[in-house]
Amino acid sequence: MLEDDQAMFDNLPMTNPQRRVPDDASATDWIRSRLRGGLFTDPSGGLVGDYVPEGFPAYARLFHPAYLKTEQWEEQPVRWSEIAAWNGRQVHPLMQFHHIANLDNPVTFSGEPDWGNSPCLGSLPPDEALILATLLRDFTIEPNNCYFCIWQGWGSLDLNLYQHSIRGVELHWTDFLLFQASLTPELFIDKPGLRVSPNYWWPPDRAWCVVTEIEFTETLIGGSAELIRRITSHPVLEALPV
Repeated sequence: MLEDDQAMFDNLPMTNPQRRVPDDASATDWIRSRLRGGLFTDPSGGLVGDYVPEGFPAYARLFHPAYLKTEQWEEQPVRWSEIAAWNGRQVHPLMQFHHIANLDNPVTFSGEPDWGNSPCLGSLPPDEALILATLLRDFTIEPNNCYFCIWQGWGSLDLNLYQHSIRGVELHWTDFLLFQASLTPELFIDKPGLRVSPNYWWPPDRAWCVVTEIEFTETLIGGSAELIRRITSHPVLEALPV
């Protein structure tokens, strides 16, 4: 993470940092109504609109970094574009990790790359989540009152942290915990019992929506053209418009 990004987040007001229980689950209704719904019924399923609400001016695909093992057996983040270059693959918005890394299986990534580890599945890593949250705060009038859904099937969840949430909220055929909170570092810093990012984030004014599907190695974002430009041009994040 760039020092400027970290400094910006360190200086954010810690207004209402705790998770809060929404009045009900109706805050998710707009997402269901704007999903394309063709994933399991349409041969062309798998489009962005099957996961992120349709109707935003622009969208981006944010690639979770893979990890390169150093000689000291530490893990160093590595961009998809670097991996593609190693294997003579083309970088484009629809690239898939198992193709650019020459792995056999697109789901299980059977045979981890000999140079390291595959990207985080279903969760945006903390550094990238912090940067994205910093950018998103500038594109809503209510950054301290956002909604979040996190998959309740994560084995590493400390459910005591989510006692102020609504359980069993269904989105995209999956059950989530729904809560409200501020876009603050507390939600994204990696610590015991909280090793995954929220799978859906959005503000009350619906100015943007972030989706990390539980089986994806990338995060999808819908928002204004300027937000997507800021995300895709950030020097640390690796993202392309889709």
